[in-house]
Amino acid sequence: MGIVIVTAAFCSLRCGGSSSTDTECRKVDDCGQPGQVLCLSGRCEPFEDLSAYGSVVLDLSFDRDMVVLPTSGYVYFLLPELVDGQTLSCADIINGQIKASSPATNPLLAEAAYLVFNGTGTFFPNNLIQLIRPANQALVVAEGFERLYGEGTLLAIGCHEKIVVQNDQTTQGVVVQLDTPAD
Repeated sequence: MGIVIVTAAFCSLRCGGSSSTDTECRKVDDCGQPGQVLCLSGRCEPFEDLSAYGSVVLDLSFDRDMVVLPTSGYVYFLLPELVDGQTLSCADIINGQIKASSPATNPLLAEAAYLVFNGTGTFFPNNLIQLIRPANQALVVAEGFERLYGEGTLLAIGCHEKIVVQNDQTTQGVVVQLDTPAD
């Protein structure tokens, strides 16, 4: 009996506590730590295998006509389903209808990957992004900002859909074109 109680208590801590399909949610944080659980159609859904991660080698390309290139940026990997069950597309992100960092999104990374750009070119190849939850149709969103740490004006944004992230695999050849954001 004591072993069962100790095991249940340990699992509630290790497994995310409230991250079960019985729990309602309005954002991923209601379920537990982002990257460990999802909020799908208003219900918490833990990832099937908490030890499953993949990687993506990401190339970022900025519009050659940009007058000022970003100094730093963030990369997000998102499930193409919002917490309310609606579909998320790159058009939604690019047109400014929703931000990649919004609590309405389902991140596949515990936190966005931070990048610093060297400011001497428009192509930044071979950015290895690791610890991404597996997904068959992930969105990758890249944002470029005026100053370090994502501060200042958003100068560039790009998105790529239908990225396959597999457990213990590295996806190659993903290119995100970043352009000046829509007003």
